[in-house]
Amino acid sequence: MWDTVRCTRSPAPLGVAHAPLLPAQRGAATRYLTPPAGQVVRIKGWESVISDPPVLHAEILVQPGQHVPPLSASADRCGVVVVGANGLQEAREAAARQVTSVEFEVEETQ
Repeated sequence: MWDTVRCTRSPAPLGVAHAPLLPAQRGAATRYLTPPAGQVVRIKGWESVISDPPVLHAEILVQPGQHVPPLSASADRCGVVVVGANGLQEAREAAARQVTSVEFEVEETQ
C-alpha cells in the first residue's frame, strides 16, 4: 500500500521539487445538499445562500418539478456550498448553516 503522505511530500519522481507548504491563512469548508428522495415542489432559502459574502461557490443541481433519487452515491448530491472564513472551524460551521438554511419541499413518489 502507498504511503500517501510520504508520496506527496517526498522528492517527486523525475527530480521535480515541491513548493514548500505555507501555513494556512484562512479556512474553507464544503458541504453538499442532499434533499430527501421524491419530486421537488419548492426550494426555499437559496437566494440568501448565494448572496452571503463568505460563500465562495454555490451550485444547485435540481429545480422544482425534477425528481431526486434516493441518496446512494456522490453523484446523487443535489448541490454544493463552499465557504471561506478566518479559520477552519468557523468555515465548517458557516457551511453547515448555509446548507441547513436551504429547505426542499419534496413530494414522495412511488
